[in-house]
Amino acid sequence: METKEEELFLCQLFGQDCRFVKFLNNTGRPVKLSSELKMVNNSNMRWTSSVTILPFSSYTWRFLGESSDSVVSCLLPDPYTIAFTNQYRWNVCYMDTDDTEPIFIGHKLKSIELQELKEIPPNGSRIVPLHTSSKEPASLKNLVLDYITRNKSCTEYEKLEIPDALKSKLTNLYSDYEELRTIIPTCPRCQEIHEL
Repeated sequence: METKEEELFLCQLFGQDCRFVKFLNNTGRPVKLSSELKMVNNSNMRWTSSVTILPFSSYTWRFLGESSDSVVSCLLPDPYTIAFTNQYRWNVCYMDTDDTEPIFIGHKLKSIELQELKEIPPNGSRIVPLHTSSKEPASLKNLVLDYITRNKSCTEYEKLEIPDALKSKLTNLYSDYEELRTIIPTCPRCQEIHEL
């Protein structure tokens, strides 16, 4: 009799008492959310990771629980207890490197510390909105430029009859949005993106 081997998913290694922080992108434009874990007793030890969040989408940041496999937890990022007792920060910026409008992450400008959120209980979560300082939607100009860049090839928009300054802006934006063209499949178990 053959035994069917169960498929192992990365998300199964996080333990049963994970914590979650859900970031909601209300800016109207693609943003990059980055984290940095810096050990208090050893400032040379730092881990960083980042994710792109599309407009009006969300991303759930998952922290390892205490019940996760201790061997695996040194390979996977962000154990909650270690992150909470050290310096853990998220930074947010537009993927469009020319956009200078400030972004709020929760109630803070550009960055927030994990410790600024209430301590998250096992299997608990927090929601953190990302929004512009004015809480207004992105400008029509930026929305149109985003649409063209995300839905047309470089050669297609070069043929548009528009001023050279706009073509230059589209070229820069096309470069800034390069990673949006890389589709990373979601996990069939939890529908999240896992990267090693």
